Amino acid sequence: MLCWIALKKINYKGKPSSAANDIHTLLALVATGNGVAFLPAGTRHFLPKGVSLIKPEGKYTKWNIGVSWNPNVNDIVRDNFLQIVNNIKLNEYYST
Repeated sequence: MLCWIALKKINYKGKPSSAANDIHTLLALVATGNGVAFLPAGTRHFLPKGVSLIKPEGKYTKWNIGVSWNPNVNDIVRDNFLQIVNNIKLNEYYST
């Protein structure tokens, strides 16, 4: 919803025309001229030829996210990831 608010603020006139549940399909749609998509920054590593990735900026481009897990499952990779996330100083990455 916030994405559409941000697009309305810049007078974007387009409407959603396609939907997909995976990044590769979204990239294929964009590559064939079927609009734009909001994607994670990590897609920069496998963008199709002719597709650009820009970092959106402004008031409506930040989202609060969370992490959930099952503590009854032993998983060292997950635990290491959670430790890294726990050590991040969010204020270095996000400003109000």
